[in-house]
Amino acid sequence: MPLDALTLVSRIIDRAAHKAGQSMGPAAMVLDEDQRLELMVDALAGQLLGFLGANNAPQAAPHPDAPSELERLCAEQIERNAVLAGALGACACWGEVPTCPECAGRGTVAWRRPDRAAFDRFVRPVVQRLHQRSAHRQHRPPVGANGTGVRTQ
Repeated sequence: MPLDALTLVSRIIDRAAHKAGQSMGPAAMVLDEDQRLELMVDALAGQLLGFLGANNAPQAAPHPDAPSELERLCAEQIERNAVLAGALGACACWGEVPTCPECAGRGTVAWRRPDRAAFDRFVRPVVQRLHQRSAHRQHRPPVGANGTGVRTQ
């Protein structure tokens, strides 16, 4: 059965999406479906251009052990997620993965004692700012308190 180019590309994308869905863990699920599709299309387009010899600029082959830009970004986001979860006393899965080997899906916020350094870095400044704003609002005179009907600062 002869295939036109569009059908072939569609089948390749469908197969890649199927395989990627099987091999991606929860961290990759932060990308929505359109973003994952765009990443796959870009990767396939680059590979196709390389296969056809149609890419304009010769590119040096990356070192086999060197992580791709996407892998590097994902690793940074996974690490940031783990630090923020620790700051709030949550598991890195946030209690959303029932099969998590660490918390079995129970690791929501305050599941364990927060990591002190991460809490001081990320959470304490927010709490302090909220307290400052609350205190500032409590000390404002009510509208019209100065006799003008205009709030004073």
